[in-house]
Amino acid sequence: MSKPIKFTEHCCLSKSGNEDSDFADALGQLIELEQSGSIKFEGQPNGDNKVPKYLGIESTWESFIAGYYIGATWLKENEISAVVMPKMGNIDYLEMFSAALEINSEKESKYFLNYFGIEFGRPEIQVDENFNIITPLILIQYISLLKTVTKRGLKKGYIYREENLQSKVKGHLLFQRHLQKNVTMKREDRAFCAFQEYTADIPENRLLKKALVFADRAINSIESLRNHRIYASLKLSINQLFSLFSTVSDEIEIHEIKTLKMNKLFAGYKEAVELARLILRRFDYSLQNAETEEKATLPFWIDMPHLYEMYVYKWLKENVIDDEVLFQVKGYQGTAADYVLPKQGIILDAKYKPHYENGNAGIIDDIRAMSGYARDEDILHTFENPNAATVPCVILYPTANEDMKSIEEDETDKNEGFFGGKNLAKIKKIRPYRDFYKMQVEVPVVQKKEKNHE
Repeated sequence: MSKPIKFTEHCCLSKSGNEDSDFADALGQLIELEQSGSIKFEGQPNGDNKVPKYLGIESTWESFIAGYYIGATWLKENEISAVVMPKMGNIDYLEMFSAALEINSEKESKYFLNYFGIEFGRPEIQVDENFNIITPLILIQYISLLKTVTKRGLKKGYIYREENLQSKVKGHLLFQRHLQKNVTMKREDRAFCAFQEYTADIPENRLLKKALVFADRAINSIESLRNHRIYASLKLSINQLFSLFSTVSDEIEIHEIKTLKMNKLFAGYKEAVELARLILRRFDYSLQNAETEEKATLPFWIDMPHLYEMYVYKWLKENVIDDEVLFQVKGYQGTAADYVLPKQGIILDAKYKPHYENGNAGIIDDIRAMSGYARDEDILHTFENPNAATVPCVILYPTANEDMKSIEEDETDKNEGFFGGKNLAKIKKIRPYRDFYKMQVEVPVVQKKEKNHE
């Protein structure tokens, strides 16, 4: 099996040749597969289908072109694979992913779940260790989901118990067992009973706790997580969850895990239970495997523009003062503005286009789209003043700086509002368009030296 063919977002791989001899044979096989009709590169998915085929790679007569998905995929299973790397090479997608999952309201969570995926059951792909992020993504998602489904406490249910009780009878007496255990042994203070008990120690919760134990072991053993900025918050969340599950056992057999059926009363648990199963299957139900650093990744994909969109949403909720941030505000005929500030009457759109920092190449299409939002009655009626003469529109684009430090804002800055204080310096007028602006949003970057949190 050859090394994966490497792409970068929006970059192409020429069919006429490749300077890197390591990939020449695989590229030749890839072209042969395409010409034989065994494989078809369809580019970005259309319509309601969010799942990309072959990471959305498109084929033209002269090259293969990557789209806006990053990830790893099989082009010919167990023979030819491809990876697509982020165009912002130092971007910290683990931190962005974690931030996106912290937005746990139902609408936003369902929206984001459409824009990443993992192909469980497929063979693993050997990748560079810096791109081996699948297990961390699964663990981060599981911890976030577990916090959400348990925020009102653990679900409870009735379980069947048989127990040799002292000085009491509960449920009904199991006469044969009582005779063997107590009467013949002259233990007159005991009664062997069967009864239903209402408890949190139900199979669903046992499965969730067992997966939590595996997640804790894995997070401590995966170096990329153990040395990451989010490690401390992950451990805090895990410790809080363990406290919540203190009355629940983690003893559950493999056959119970595989055959566990969800009660309708626990519909909110369904996703967490499925993810718990995947975690245990990922480590082959062995804690020893959870303590081993992995050398390969399952095929996966992440829609980077939508990951950036969710990260910006969280950033806005933390930085916009004295105003609500409306997300995915629907307009006419299926259109939607990414964000609306109803009090200030501002429309904002996240564009995963870092080149906007140095110029406005290609920005006219974004301006046209936002001009439509600024005249859409459905969107405008979310404003406190829907009859404003003009509507400010702001394009939010990413920028990354390895040396950047978080800006410490004092109360004066915060009270000056979204366009006041330090934020004002980041906003640039887009000339010659009236009330159109662009503004950078700093995304997290991978530091060259991460501080160990242990």
